[in-house]
Amino acid sequence: MITVRKATIEDLQVIQDFNNKLCAKENLDFDSTINPHFATSEGGLRYFTSNIEDNEKLVLLAEDESTPIGYLVGGIETVGDYRTIPNICEVDNMWVDEAYRSQGVGKKLMDTITTWAKERGIKRMRVIASHQNEKGINFYKREGFAEYDLILEKDIL
Repeated sequence: MITVRKATIEDLQVIQDFNNKLCAKENLDFDSTINPHFATSEGGLRYFTSNIEDNEKLVLLAEDESTPIGYLVGGIETVGDYRTIPNICEVDNMWVDEAYRSQGVGKKLMDTITTWAKERGIKRMRVIASHQNEKGINFYKREGFAEYDLILEKDIL
């Protein structure tokens, strides 16, 4: 049975391992500037520890029985005065083990953070995905997300 629960500091290593897989895939398939070892770097350790401990953030762990199979990190972010809403729930990063994809695990993670955000009065969510990540983008669209901004970058050698 697949369950989703709030992660604790005891889950840090598992989440770091999943994030290293996510970053390695992002680096290989979409953006060579992504650090494939971010999660276990000093900055990654601070990032995941603070997100687990912060009440304005949510770190989720998906499990099959007691076996970790995915995670999600998100939280409430303040938006600028140019918006008519004071804050937004942002999904920062998410990973589901390949053996469990297309089985509703990602949906359970998204449903859990959506409920958490609604309970806090948040009215909008966002997620950023690499534009080449068609599978990820299609998943987010099935979850009700639509294009909002377009971010363009270039190398300046």
